[in-house]
Amino acid sequence: MRKIIEMAKRKAIVDFRINGAVTSHNLEELPKLADEGVSTFGEIYMAESIPELEMVEDGVLLEAFKIIRNL
Repeated sequence: MRKIIEMAKRKAIVDFRINGAVTSHNLEELPKLADEGVSTFGEIYMAESIPELEMVEDGVLLEAFKIIRNL
């Protein structure tokens, strides 16, 4: 992640941000992602509209919010 962000900083001609996704499988990684430069966690899928993407259950979402508020 850090390499990608550093490359983007060198090549970007506009401001940019890196969004993180929230899934039931990456809650413990959210603090590390923030440390690496992820500035927002907005990729949260609440409906089954795309079968390949995991729908985030309410309990997982609540836990993610608790983690993110402390970052």
